[in-house]
Amino acid sequence: MKMKLLSITLILVLILLIVPASAAMTMTQAKEKALEYAKNDEWRDVSGPYSYQSKSYYYVEYGKSYNATGILVLDAETGDIIKDKNIAEKVAYTHYYLWNVTDKYITDTENAIDVYKLSAVVCRQKSDMFKSELPAYKDADRKKVEQSVNAYSEVAGLWDQKASVMEEMIPILKDITSGNKSYESAMIITKKIDEFEKTLNSISTAYDKISESTDIYCDVLIANSNLHAMTNQQVEDYRTATKTVLKQEKKQLITEQLNLIEAEKKEMDENITRDMKFMDARIEKAETPGFGIVVAVSALLIVGMFMRNRRK
Repeated sequence: MKMKLLSITLILVLILLIVPASAAMTMTQAKEKALEYAKNDEWRDVSGPYSYQSKSYYYVEYGKSYNATGILVLDAETGDIIKDKNIAEKVAYTHYYLWNVTDKYITDTENAIDVYKLSAVVCRQKSDMFKSELPAYKDADRKKVEQSVNAYSEVAGLWDQKASVMEEMIPILKDITSGNKSYESAMIITKKIDEFEKTLNSISTAYDKISESTDIYCDVLIANSNLHAMTNQQVEDYRTATKTVLKQEKKQLITEQLNLIEAEKKEMDENITRDMKFMDARIEKAETPGFGIVVAVSALLIVGMFMRNRRK
């Protein structure tokens, strides 16, 4: 009876040693697990958990001083290293697109939406101003002034569209800050950024139309000096000032943002490519049998010895 009880106990111990727990690791546990794969004097930075297809993962970056030296993706339940490159790449992608989504990020986005809506209001007011002048001109000149009406109206609509795209992001961003950091959410954000970029390019083209319509409008003013009190010099000053402001707005609100989006996309692609190389090297090192395997093998040997002694 005692021998049978001892046999059952050893088998249970073996099961506990080999079969991993199913509960997800806490951040503290993930950091402890990540430390097992660190080299001498390396720091490690653990982010997550991130989810992909309903499974959770931790993203771990290793480094020395200010330089990254390795990347690993860990299963959030078992602590095992993820060797599937497709999954690892998805987790890295999620990390780079979502790690900086914070409450401040949401506040900054909401403030930007207010700026875009205000820009739409200003452009619509200018469109209405040009529209109010139309009755003063004959057919040919009226059509020329209508170009300013249409150009400002188009930009107003595009600013509203840009604000709308960002407003659609707010619920998603809030869901992310509440803890739902999934690959699927990262893909939605990516699509919204693409829409945002497309709208910016449309606004850039529309600003060029406003600039062209400004020249046409000023030429109409000079040709119809009897209809207003401005001198030709004042018209030229208005032309110069308006086109200078348009150029500055295009640079600050459009061109710089487009350049930033492209630079961030490029940096993320480069980081993910780098991560995959770092991951391959780190996985090769981590595959060396460690404590877990030694304990499991020892347990098997214990059971084997017990069974042999029993047969004696």
